[in-house]
Amino acid sequence: MLFRILISARIGARLKKTECELLEMLKALYVIIWFACFFSIVCTKPLDIVVAVDVSGSTTMSDFNKQVAFLRSLVDAIQVSSSSARLIIFAFDHNMNSLASSFNDPKTRSRSLVKQQINSLTLTAGATTIDGAIVQVKEFLNTTSRNVPRVVAFLTDGVNYGGSESLRIPAQELRTVSIINK
Repeated sequence: MLFRILISARIGARLKKTECELLEMLKALYVIIWFACFFSIVCTKPLDIVVAVDVSGSTTMSDFNKQVAFLRSLVDAIQVSSSSARLIIFAFDHNMNSLASSFNDPKTRSRSLVKQQINSLTLTAGATTIDGAIVQVKEFLNTTSRNVPRVVAFLTDGVNYGGSESLRIPAQELRTVSIINK
């Protein structure tokens, strides 16, 4: 099953109902990761995970640091290897920046190399192009042939430079990517 999660972190701004629900999902994910770390439980399920991290000018340094801390906790709670979870973490603003080129890249199969992906993230002052990030996610998902669940997460403040209408077609195309039911 392809999970599409948009995590919105508009701190101090008035949130729409769906954004509040998404923030609650993020909080729940933090709790799951905390329990996994506290009880030394590591997820060993085979997964292909893509995380798109908004590093645009509208993201504050505080929010960016929270995203990085979240990603480090996430990676510590997942067994990363070629037979279990593989992760691609990339930065986006008006450019896409990734150390991993595909799920075949060794950087997706080692916890230390995934952490290098996280450490390579830098906050920029570019425009937020979520539509471009969706296209990049689709390209990454097309590089895997494993019959495993795929997880997609967007860590963003949710303000797309091209407006919400520019997200419609890329989001529809992302839905057409082969969906694995597990």
